[in-house]
Amino acid sequence: MFQAQEMEKVCYSVDEACRVLSIGRSQLYKEVRAGRLKARQSGRRKVFTRVELERWANNLPHSVSQEETSHGS
Repeated sequence: MFQAQEMEKVCYSVDEACRVLSIGRSQLYKEVRAGRLKARQSGRRKVFTRVELERWANNLPHSVSQEETSHGS
């Protein structure tokens, strides 16, 4: 039998996904509406798979540091 600590979480609620991604609910729903983040339905609740949250985060653009932008001028 699996113990709770041994099982890796597979799906996240809206609030959990917001915490994991460090974004607010409005931004989360905006990403879903834009098709950039895929939600699944579990009864009446939206859930997000761990794989989908990782995919979304890995597809974010890289930020450009202040140092890199000042060297371009």
